[in-house]
Amino acid sequence: MRSPSFPLLLLTAAALIAACSSSESENRMERDPEQLFLRLDRDGDKRLSWDEFREMPSRNGSPEERFERMDKDLDGYVSHDEFLTAREEFRRSGQGGPGSGRHGGGRSGGGRY
Repeated sequence: MRSPSFPLLLLTAAALIAACSSSESENRMERDPEQLFLRLDRDGDKRLSWDEFREMPSRNGSPEERFERMDKDLDGYVSHDEFLTAREEFRRSGQGGPGSGRHGGGRSGGGRY
């Protein structure tokens, strides 16, 4: 005969497994630039607006600085190619996270902040 706490134990175990799985999935997505881009690009237009970009997890720099460094053509969006290029530059620099490259310098317009 099972004790009354057995269902509670099963429910707790299931919740822990789900939490670990979700966290592992997020970590995998952060390491895989293609998956991260697809998750951030909510409207599927192959470029990240400021609203989409600022959802990106990072341990390096402010979101505004990262956006400016990655938006190489200064069009106010981070394209798929800009994102992957910056990600590769960042990986090669040994910093291991999203958003690398040189700072874009002062620019005006965009109104995304």
